[in-house]
Amino acid sequence: MKNPFTYGTTIDESQFLGRKAELERVKQTLNNKKHLVLIGPCRFGKTSLVQLALKQTRRPYLVLNWQHVINANDFVMQLLREVQKVRKHEPLQLSSNDPLTEAMELLENTGQTKAGFTVVFDGFQEVKEQDIFLIKRLAQLIREQEHVTYIFLGNQESGMTDLFEKRKSPFWNIGEVLRLDKIPYDALNNFVSSKMMAMAGVQNSKSITRNILEITNCHPYYTQQLAARVWQILVNQGFTTNVVETAVNEIISMQDLNYERIWVSMNRTDRRVLQTLCRHQKIFDDKSYPTSTTFSAVKRLMQAGYIVKNADYKLEDPFFERWIMRFLS
Repeated sequence: MKNPFTYGTTIDESQFLGRKAELERVKQTLNNKKHLVLIGPCRFGKTSLVQLALKQTRRPYLVLNWQHVINANDFVMQLLREVQKVRKHEPLQLSSNDPLTEAMELLENTGQTKAGFTVVFDGFQEVKEQDIFLIKRLAQLIREQEHVTYIFLGNQESGMTDLFEKRKSPFWNIGEVLRLDKIPYDALNNFVSSKMMAMAGVQNSKSITRNILEITNCHPYYTQQLAARVWQILVNQGFTTNVVETAVNEIISMQDLNYERIWVSMNRTDRRVLQTLCRHQKIFDDKSYPTSTTFSAVKRLMQAGYIVKNADYKLEDPFFERWIMRFLS
């Protein structure tokens, strides 16, 4: 029996839930030929949302992930490779001494022949690590184009807000900004519970789902990950009252080496901050370290995606949090 829960990949339309308003907003922005800036925490479904909108509006598009870009020349080469896929068998060559401008002109030419052509820049917060000339020139060339729509995807924790909402930034006010929030509790609850019902029955599926959402705090990726593990245990072993906790422990065991690698790569201050958050204490209440040192650690951990801030700071990965808690118990 196929596991009905999906994580770690772009989800299909059957798995899409709780984003109807956001989906319509993205489609409306595309239809109005405006650029879109989509900001949200890691693994919140930004890519899946955008790809579904592009599919439903039947737009030709390419995706380039800035997390894989080394420098300006590498960006140009990756862009050419992706444009080649859109333009099929048409040979593409650069002949000028300004390959960046020429590559961007290829995008504009593609937009002239393929209506609705859209370029998706994923992981765009990483552009801040590039040479300032590339950043300024890229923004200028995008503003000059008339036949290409751009979608910029990135993490709120990694500076997307500064990139698009500070007046001094070359990308300031370049497109409409949409922030992606959590999927509503009821939508996730109904989705998970309905899938679990066939394996655990009505009452058990409800209690399982409540436990899952309490652990994952409605994070879409971790909810699907934990639900997938629970479902597999139900298939293999049947229902037990501790099935969710068993699934959590299995996930932590599978991620143990990865978590160990992350932990040993951190300095003592970063570890202290994470341990403080795991204890559900206020990180700036600890006066044994200078506030500036703690602040730098928090900023560093947010940029790396290990912690997020809503009302308070917290670990992004609930399983990593439980892994750390084992050292504190």
